[in-house]
Amino acid sequence: MGIELENRDKGSVPIKILVYGRPGHGKSTFVSNYCKEHGLKQLVMDFDITNFTGDKVAKIDTSNAFRTRKSILKTIKDMKEDGYDTLVLDGVGKLLKKLTHTEKGLAKYPERSNRFNEIVEEIDNQKLNIIFIGQEDTNLDNYSENLPNSSIQDVNNIVNFIYKCHKDNAENYTVSLDKERKELKNTDNPKKNNTNNNDMVAGNYLQEIKKRLGKDNPTKVEVVREIKEMKKQDDELTDVMKTRILNLV
Repeated sequence: MGIELENRDKGSVPIKILVYGRPGHGKSTFVSNYCKEHGLKQLVMDFDITNFTGDKVAKIDTSNAFRTRKSILKTIKDMKEDGYDTLVLDGVGKLLKKLTHTEKGLAKYPERSNRFNEIVEEIDNQKLNIIFIGQEDTNLDNYSENLPNSSIQDVNNIVNFIYKCHKDNAENYTVSLDKERKELKNTDNPKKNNTNNNDMVAGNYLQEIKKRLGKDNPTKVEVVREIKEMKKQDDELTDVMKTRILNLV
């Protein structure tokens, strides 16, 4: 019968990304814009409760470690049927805490690792793209403990791209590429690296407009009206930025 070979063309390899940075430095906004630009249909699991991008967020039962695992696995299995191809795990560190049961002593750590590995394996089985979002210590170079836990090591090992999001004192957002698999570099957009991420800034403006309007899905007419009002007090809200904002609506 012969040996069956896997398809390893660049376009067939699922996207696996880690995005990390300090709180409020634009990680969730960057991921939301990344998905739009790459035509991905993302579903967010927001464990830090900090994702206000307007993306669809799955309701996960995190009342204990067993229910967290069960709820996540069920959601993953239902994703493709509901039209999603990308899972965004926003708050990797908090997720690991949710997967930690009340076992005493060191027994809780192997259990946590097993639950996390089961989730990652199911993502692979469903052939979904995966984007991890975490704080600075999700990247091994910034890990705060002497020995990183095995799940954090696994995340760093399995992803093909690692991005760092940063915001300076002048509120300029930048994104740098810390890791890439050279064989897959054409599947990503290297032009973003180490440059001001104007699309991220546009995304932040759009989130502010949504808050002002009290709507998750404002019309372009409503957005244009709010931009006009905001420009009266914001010199950086140029016509070019206006176009970028409207492209996200």
